[in-house]
Amino acid sequence: MNRLIIEPSFKTPAIDFDGETGILSIRGRVFPENPFQYFSPLTAWLTDYSSLPSKETILIFSLSYFNSTANEYLFRCAKMIESLVSQGHNGKIVWEFESDDDDMKQIGEDFKELLKIKFDLKAIN
Repeated sequence: MNRLIIEPSFKTPAIDFDGETGILSIRGRVFPENPFQYFSPLTAWLTDYSSLPSKETILIFSLSYFNSTANEYLFRCAKMIESLVSQGHNGKIVWEFESDDDDMKQIGEDFKELLKIKFDLKAIN
């Protein structure tokens, strides 16, 4: 499966979805001008990946900021990984947040509560 790499910009995160290793990461800030247009390649890639996933899938969120519109799309990505797990595949979500960022930690805790998947909250410096 092709690797999806999208370079970051001021308003969009770095994307590195590696279908061979199963490590999928979204890093940075997320407030694109057109969220539907920005996230369409990600959800399309995840749909393709779901047909033949890696032995284990790890979705890593390492975000410093995202707006409410982006929240919907980020959660949709997480739900797609949850769906893989519900079908019997191995997978988890890692939510990284700055150790002093209580807001991002809380959002991670909210995601964890809403998803039925192994979910690691990880404070980083």
